[in-house]
Amino acid sequence: METKALSVWPVQRGEYGKLIPLLVMQFFASFNFTVLYAMKDTLIITSKGSGAEGIFILKGLFVLVFAFLAMVIYAKLSNILSRSKLFYATIIPLLLFFLSYAFVLYPYRESLAPHESANWLVSFLGKKREHFIAVYRYWTDSLLFIVAELWGSIVITLLFWGFANRVNNLQEASRFYTLFSAGGHVGVICASPLIWFFATHFTDYKITIQLLMGLVIFATLVIMASFSWLSKRLSLAEKTAPPTKEVLLLKKAAYSSLDRPLLGL
Repeated sequence: METKALSVWPVQRGEYGKLIPLLVMQFFASFNFTVLYAMKDTLIITSKGSGAEGIFILKGLFVLVFAFLAMVIYAKLSNILSRSKLFYATIIPLLLFFLSYAFVLYPYRESLAPHESANWLVSFLGKKREHFIAVYRYWTDSLLFIVAELWGSIVITLLFWGFANRVNNLQEASRFYTLFSAGGHVGVICASPLIWFFATHFTDYKITIQLLMGLVIFATLVIMASFSWLSKRLSLAEKTAPPTKEVLLLKKAAYSSLDRPLLGL
């Protein structure tokens, strides 16, 4: 009966405690990816003097460099920190950036923009190269673009799938990973109407950006909470789990060696 049930729904009764937090993490990671993807392109294209050319400049130059630096830093930290601390050390800087962008960098983007030097560069290089200068002029939006591009590589690929590979064995992976992929697609589907709603129901674009960033911040906190809960649950399960056959044999060999006379004495 259990085998027949697994052929219809590939989750056993005692596995939901592991499956649901991972599904929540994948759902909100993909949700954030969709919201950030829509925001970053819109901000770059609509910036003064910029356009679609700005996207190619950022992707071709800056995203590549920052992605390389992020991987180097992640590799260094992985040799120093535990897996749980590495997760938080990676995602908390992203959370802090989202907070700063929503309430400082975007509301004061005009004050933070170096207009004088940017205007001088336009007069020196010419209008044809203004889209290059727009990346420098609105560096706050360019920074959001880079972070949004790195979200998929860092959070979804490294953090989520790395964690999923660590806590699921091969038999569980063959049954769960399709569900994780579906959860990510549902996150993308749910994000799209919310983006449309905020974009069409608020005339002040600053309010729209802050509301969308509020969703991103909330989703990031949920990802962290799900990771923390599941990590503690799995750690407790490992401590209270009965010893495996290999451990029992090793203990038996250790105890039996105590009864033998020491060689050479």
